Amino acid sequence: MYSNSVTARCLYYVCGNITFILGLFITLFWKPLFYSSFNSDLRLTSGSQNHKVWTENTVPIYTKIYMFNWTNPEQTLSKSEKANFTEMGPYIFRYTMKKSDTVWNKNDTVTFNLDRIWDFVPEMSNGNLSDSVTNINAVAISLGHRVKEFNSVGKLIMNQALRLIERQVYITKSVEELLFEGYRDQLLSVIDIFKKLGINTGSIPGRFGWYFNKNATADDRPIFNIHTGTDDLNLLGEVHSWNYKTECGVYSAQCDRVRGSLGDLWPKNAAEKQTASVFVPDFCGAIDLTKQGPRTLHGIETVRFVSTEKTFDNGVKNPKNSCYSKNTTVSIPYGVRDLSECVHGPIYASFPHFYSADHTYRLDINGMNPVAAKHQFSITLHKELGMLMEILGRLQINVKVEPYPGFGFFSDLPEIMVPTFWFEQYIEFPKDLEDQLTLLLNYAPILISLIGYVLIIAGVILIIVGYYCTKYYRESESFDELIFFDVLKR
Repeated sequence: MYSNSVTARCLYYVCGNITFILGLFITLFWKPLFYSSFNSDLRLTSGSQNHKVWTENTVPIYTKIYMFNWTNPEQTLSKSEKANFTEMGPYIFRYTMKKSDTVWNKNDTVTFNLDRIWDFVPEMSNGNLSDSVTNINAVAISLGHRVKEFNSVGKLIMNQALRLIERQVYITKSVEELLFEGYRDQLLSVIDIFKKLGINTGSIPGRFGWYFNKNATADDRPIFNIHTGTDDLNLLGEVHSWNYKTECGVYSAQCDRVRGSLGDLWPKNAAEKQTASVFVPDFCGAIDLTKQGPRTLHGIETVRFVSTEKTFDNGVKNPKNSCYSKNTTVSIPYGVRDLSECVHGPIYASFPHFYSADHTYRLDINGMNPVAAKHQFSITLHKELGMLMEILGRLQINVKVEPYPGFGFFSDLPEIMVPTFWFEQYIEFPKDLEDQLTLLLNYAPILISLIGYVLIIAGVILIIVGYYCTKYYRESESFDELIFFDVLKR
């Protein structure tokens, strides 16, 4: 009987202490242990959980495209009215990024071809691809941009070609022609003549469209080399090279470096930094976003990064951005990035409706109404893991129009930045995946913490029970001894 009581008391103490220590350990160390369990899945290897999602994005990504329709081109060109633009759309496309010809390198990087596919989703769109849009004649303006570089013979040929072929500096085409299908401009037929004369016309294809030869085609498959995070998760997704180059060859200094994330994979410590960079190959450079602060998304702790006035600054508000100004003799107001050396035309990028840009871009045109909630570029990353939780990639493409004195076709043009279209790329998490993420990243930690607290309480209870049991048995033994000695005395 005595032996059994001793064993029971020992069990109370031992179990109580083990339970208490286990609960304390879980409470203090659950977070690093919980997140470290994700490390193997975060690493990008041929057999990792991340690989299948990365190879072909299974989470739906959509691109909304808004076209700008120029409603009064003749009045604008006669300088009787300001240019007026109305927004059409959105035209929504399911966007897929496929990685092919993958090569896993020994230096913890992976090299691959990036295939980009846009599939039109008519049921989600506000309009059809057959809709007509009037805007600037980008082909004529792009060739006109190079007029100053032509010799006298080239200028004469160009002037005659424009008089015979091009009657207007604006065109009306369908959405499909302007975006993916492209259209054949007769002016492109004189390019071969220029080339034979040794005149540099830039890289101008036989058809023109803003996304021509980019949709599911081998003609425009950029080759990337990115870090896999195998050795260091804080490098995961960082672009090392683009088309085997670590510099774009367009800008200067740090502005020309190939850097940042392609948007789908991010370093584990990305949320800890003050800046997040997205590499955009079509822009020949990176876009830097500034940390806005913590944000709760789907009940999950995240960190948000947003575009600011400094993002597309030319060095006035952010001196580091001065290297984006290729031509230092020409200064333009902040808020747009010169892509002319990247795309071989007077093309400039901005945020939609010239959001966060100098007000002068909106002085000479009507129809621009910048609003942060609709036009700001932002990404949201998981606070601990750096996983992408939300992206609202919003950018606008503009054509710079200006007069070229002494060159008939372009001599009377107004000097304005013409908005052509803007797009928003975003992720739409399926409801079941959203629930899984919320359960895994939000409720699982709470459950683990709760288990830790329960174990601590249970351990304390067992120790207290053991203590009182010991005290009870000691008092019982003392009482029995007193009775025994009292009997002896009698």
